[in-house]
Amino acid sequence: MLIGSQEQVQGAFADAGWSQASKLGEKSKLETLRAIAEDREYSEAPVSILYLHGRPPEMVFEKLNNTFSKRHHLRIWRRPDRYQGQPVWVSAATHDTGIDFSAKDSTFIHKIDSQIDVERSKVANDLLLTGKVQSLLMVDRRNVPQHGQNATDGNLNTDAKMAVIVLK
Repeated sequence: MLIGSQEQVQGAFADAGWSQASKLGEKSKLETLRAIAEDREYSEAPVSILYLHGRPPEMVFEKLNNTFSKRHHLRIWRRPDRYQGQPVWVSAATHDTGIDFSAKDSTFIHKIDSQIDVERSKVANDLLLTGKVQSLLMVDRRNVPQHGQNATDGNLNTDAKMAVIVLK
């Protein structure tokens, strides 16, 4: 969870070395195929659109590990809540570790690191290093299962905590 204006969120991620992802389209699809074939990076590569309560994310960021197939990315949704007058955002972050073919969907998919708390820590640490974090709190989420599977049958493991980051 992030607390701050859209400008604060965008500025913090930019300072932390994260790029805003391109929108999905014909040009980005072609560039994605080239990046996969050439095993190279594509720092603004699009990410698939996932929905939270029927809405696409307002912001999408990514950070590469030298190739398109191995990258960090996160989607950010604005919530209707406010905290001390500031907008509240929630995020879903994953670390892509490779590419696989999904026979079920007849398409290529990213494999993600099953230890999703490691990605939460990476995002929080990246933002802390910018000096733009006022406070960070880890909050227990009692109703979140600690083990599960994602939409492509990959395992997910978590301590069920959420990082709450107040930006300055």
